[in-house]
Amino acid sequence: MGHTQRVAIIGAGQQGEVVWDCLTAAGHEVVGFVDDVVRRPRVGLPVVGDLDDLPPVDGVVVAIGSNAARRAVILRLLARGVSLLNAIHPTASIASNAQIGRGVTILAGAVVSTGTVIGDGTILDVQSVVGHHSTVGGYVHLAHAGVSSRCTVGEGAFLGIGCHVLPDLSVGAWAQCVGEAYVTKAVPDHATVCGRPARLVAH
Repeated sequence: MGHTQRVAIIGAGQQGEVVWDCLTAAGHEVVGFVDDVVRRPRVGLPVVGDLDDLPPVDGVVVAIGSNAARRAVILRLLARGVSLLNAIHPTASIASNAQIGRGVTILAGAVVSTGTVIGDGTILDVQSVVGHHSTVGGYVHLAHAGVSSRCTVGEGAFLGIGCHVLPDLSVGAWAQCVGEAYVTKAVPDHATVCGRPARLVAH
């Protein structure tokens, strides 16, 4: 476990509580949440409308479920020079040579294998798996999903519960793999696939 950091969470919805649990399990101190819509306290911590209203922190984690909204907030924070931290659960397994970007959330039981690259702002949900030498772009969400070896997942893609991508395949930018999709061929950018095997339902 690394040293304890003081962290603010951007987003006080359910994803914010998930990230709070992850950070506290890792031994960090969450000082509060920032949310311009939800203003009631969350898990006994204050919720404010602006980051400047919180005590000094070492950095922030953006806890917003929508990939596009999370990307927009992260880019604004980076433009302000705000330090983005990673929320990594202590039970996650991460290879020593994996490259992890900024503002990444990796939850309990997730596996990040050797030679992988994980982009900024990506969420690897509980027990998600990224196989060896795969690249997962920024602002992706793997929701209890599995990506096999030597795959490429484009920016903003969503892989839903039970989704599995076979080796050496690509999932395009902002694509969605839903309905326990079993991906046996490349998924185009912005496409939606579902089923076993996965079939194109929207593009």
